[in-house]
Amino acid sequence: MITITNKTDCCGCGACASRCVTSCITMAPDEEGFNYPLVDTDKCIHCGLCERVCPLLHKPQPHEILAVIGCKNKNEAVRFVSSSGGFFSLAAEKSWDVRGQSSGRPLTTTGTLDISLSQAAMQ
Repeated sequence: MITITNKTDCCGCGACASRCVTSCITMAPDEEGFNYPLVDTDKCIHCGLCERVCPLLHKPQPHEILAVIGCKNKNEAVRFVSSSGGFFSLAAEKSWDVRGQSSGRPLTTTGTLDISLSQAAMQ
């Protein structure tokens, strides 16, 4: 059962509540409006899943970085309208060259997803 004794030990992400199989954990705001888990101890079965999923109880361990790959499109016009530095369009073009497929879902001006396929992917 997850127990928060110091508020700095909780980021309020709600992962514990989402993972709980008995739904005994709810997220409730404190006096400052920050969410913290509240556990209904009568419903808790002490399975420990909430503690296993907690990102603050299981911080990533330092590890050796094996490789870092960077890429940017040389075409400035493509880079200007891209959120990936133009990488996606380069990768998609290479995929199409070998008859592969790629997909992406841009937002429209109204904030909805454009679910149309590109002409190149349909050929």
